[in-house]
Parts: sequence; structure tokens; C-alpha cells
Amino acid sequence: ASQTKWFDETLTLAGAPSRAGYGFDGWSGSDGRTYAAGASYTANAAVTLTAKWHPLVTVPGTPTVTATRSSDTSINVTWSLKQPTNGSITSNRIEVKIDEEGWTTISSSLSGSATSYTYSSSSANHRYQFRVASSSSAGQSDYGESEYVYTTPAAPRGGYGLIRGTNVGVTALVDNIKYPSGYEWQRSANGSTGWTNINGAQSSISDTYSGSTAPYYRVRCVGVGGLASAYCPAFQVSKGYNIYVNSAGSTPDKINFYVPPGSSIKSIKILV
Repeated sequence: ASQTKWFDETLTLAGAPSRAGYGFDGWSGSDGRTYAAGASYTANAAVTLTAKWHPLVTVPGTPTVTATRSSDTSINVTWSLKQPTNGSITSNRIEVKIDEEGWTTISSSLSGSATSYTYSSSSANHRYQFRVASSSSAGQSDYGESEYVYTTPAAPRGGYGLIRGTNVGVTALVDNIKYPSGYEWQRSANGSTGWTNINGAQSSISDTYSGSTAPYYRVRCVGVGGLASAYCPAFQVSKGYNIYVNSAGSTPDKINFYVPPGSSIKSIKILV
């Protein structure tokens, strides 16, 4: 809009206009001078004022983050940058979440051009997740998060089992394992050679064995990420026995018990 300047009177120029996505830098006059919004104009001459603008810096977009296990002690984290509409990324921030814990800052000052980071503080039997945010002078973006990364699960602590006749039941001790997906069992007659794979993906399974001595078993865990642990130390199952007691019915009563490996029956006492 035009303004009228009267001879020898001071004119107060218009205030700053607004424009989406831009900042106002002042009025550029046809007389070659630049005037601030609301400045005083004293010349006794006509002048045309044109608004001067600069693009406003915007916040970067959300990075796309990928994390890949190189080994149990090294995870590669990469991300794609989403530059702001105006301005540029000045820094990147990366954080990690271990298992069910909260987010922990790894670095808050990676360069604005950084697109990767090698995390070397991981270890076996854990789950990791990473997130990255980019910043410009206008502020920080939302966080982009990676998928979970799983390291090799811990081996079962051991196991125990019972054999009665040819029927075997075994159970692995797995309270130390995080994020298991399944288990792989093997059986051996002597505990050192001739290991045979046994069907069953649970921590407790049933088996059939007809050898002359109680067999040995070992088991390993397959984690959610598909990695398999080492096998636990081999363990021998205990022999179970049945005692039949006369009863008034047509079918005798049965009592089951077992003898741990290396032990023997010294006496049996039954009170009725």
C-alpha cells in the first residue's frame, strides 16, 4: 500500500509484513538505501520501497535408521539424512536402548554430514535398538528408530532328566537366557562322542532310548535373531524305577522314583 509524505514532515514507514516460510530483512528503497520496518523517512522526494526477504531455516526431516550386527561386540548403525527445506543439518544425535532399559545417549554432537556409527559396546545375550535425530538452527527433528538387533544368546546353564524304561524326559536350565526362540537337543551314549540330533524345540522334551546305560544330553538356544548359542555341558539323566504295591483293587498302586547318576539304592522304606 502507498504512503503519503508531506513536505518537511517525517513519515514513519510501514511495519514488517509477513510471508510464510520467510523472514523480513527490511525495505529496499528505489533511492538505493535500505530502511527498517517502522523507520523514519525525511527526504522530500518520492521513493518506492520493496520488501527484502530471506528463507527461514526449517527443522530437518526424520532420519531413516538401520542397524546391523557385525559381531557380538560390534553393531553398524547407518541412517539417511532428510535435509530441511531451508538451511542445513548442523549435527546428529544417536541413542541406544539395551534390552528393556531406557534410551541412553551415545553422542549428541555427530557432524551434520554423518550417516553412520559403529557401536562397540555390545555383548552377547542382549537386544539393542538405536535412534537418530538431526538438528538445524531451527531445532531438532523427530527420532528415527532402527529395528531390534539381537546378539548371540547365552548357552543353557545345564539340564537334568529322568529315564524310566525307554522313556526319557529332559529339561534345560534356561533362566539365564534372554530372548530365546527355540532349543536344539542332542543325545550321546557316553557324553563325548556320537551326538545325535533330537526332535524338539522346547526347553523340556521327551525322548525314547533303549541303551544299556542312561544317556547323556546337551542343548543349545536359538535366539530370536536366529543366532545359536554354544551347547551346555553334557549331563546324564537319572534312572527312574517303579515300585508296585499290592492294593485291594485289580490294578496295583505304582510309586515312581529316580536315582541320580553316580548313586545307588541303599535301602527303600515304605510306610503305609
